[in-house]
Amino acid sequence: GEHSRLWQFDKNGTFIREIGKNYYGFLFAHSVRVDSHDNIWAVDEGANMVTEFSPDGSKILMVIGHRPDVTDGAVATPRGPNPPDSNYTLFRPTDVGWDQQGNIFIADGYCNNRVVKYSPDGHFLAKVGGNLPGKGNEEFNLPHAVQVDRQGNVYVADRGNNRYQVFDNNLKFKASYTNVGTAW
Repeated sequence: GEHSRLWQFDKNGTFIREIGKNYYGFLFAHSVRVDSHDNIWAVDEGANMVTEFSPDGSKILMVIGHRPDVTDGAVATPRGPNPPDSNYTLFRPTDVGWDQQGNIFIADGYCNNRVVKYSPDGHFLAKVGGNLPGKGNEEFNLPHAVQVDRQGNVYVADRGNNRYQVFDNNLKFKASYTNVGTAW
């Protein structure tokens, strides 16, 4: 809810600091990741934002997406058709990952059913999927997690379809796996 926080603890569980205290981009936290430069990335599905913090958490380095106009709580999943997807508007994102060149891959999952690729400085490059759920290759029903391997292959946990889809670095379909358990 409106009191989402990002806290850092040491390996013994001792509190070190709060990152982004009173930050506008925290509304309904979903995931946190650390990139190869030790920058801290927070994915907030309520604020529809992915925020990159400096390694010590003191500076905001990049924001992708923007918070909805209604700020009195998490935005409920809409009823009826989703609005058209946009290259820079996220709709309840779920995860973030990076390739070896620093390109950013965001699973824009709960409403948009897509994965979006941005350059290291946040410019739109490509996307796969769309605003509506689907069952075919290059379609998703809640892409919930994303990871990128050293060769640039993009792995997407397609939760609603209970499968994993694999794409090349330009988000072109390579494979689908349905025999490896629940896609969370």
